[in-house]
Amino acid sequence: MMADDFWLTRIRDNRVRGLLAELAEAISECDDPDLLHLLKGSLKLGLANQAALREDELRHEHHQRKLSAMSRRSRRLG
Repeated sequence: MMADDFWLTRIRDNRVRGLLAELAEAISECDDPDLLHLLKGSLKLGLANQAALREDELRHEHHQRKLSAMSRRSRRLG
């Protein structure tokens, strides 16, 4: 991993980090500015939105489980 790849070290999942490292390598070897421009937009809009939607979904599920557990506890106590 190169010194300027600090953003990769934040990712603890080996599968995701490997994919990002491979993508970073492909980008650094690309010599087509039009392709890089399209890729930039796809990464910003596509993958960022997909990650944000999945994060929201998981946080909502966690919140729902927490509420459900609290509801069961209050029924037992009530």
